[in-house]
Amino acid sequence: MCMNNSHRRSKVKLRRDELTKHLQVTMPNGERWAVPISIIAQSRATYYADRDAEKEGLSKEDRDKRYEEEYSYTMGDRLEIHDWAPNNMNWADVREHAVNIGAEELDDRGYQEGWINGEKKIIDLDEDGKIV
Repeated sequence: MCMNNSHRRSKVKLRRDELTKHLQVTMPNGERWAVPISIIAQSRATYYADRDAEKEGLSKEDRDKRYEEEYSYTMGDRLEIHDWAPNNMNWADVREHAVNIGAEELDDRGYQEGWINGEKKIIDLDEDGKIV
């Protein structure tokens, strides 16, 4: 299932840990890719905020508050990151944000399989995309 990330966090300044924490995914060909966990948290927060706004008739202000609550919760829960990413997002949802931290970049064939079933772990990247 693919979630649409129509809600952007433009009005909220990201903390340093939000910029450095990434989900590392090992693809079937051995390449390692790093996806910012903030992208995954945004996807989950958008889904639950929109769902609750519709279900409960929340105002825009309450919907935005729910988004921030869900975003903060997800950013602090590694299990949610590991669960949400492959079960509710597609490789195409994160590809533009992913950083290749392994071999040369290849085409996207097989990456959906890697996104769903590849080995994953949370890592820190510096501003140059190097693992710290």
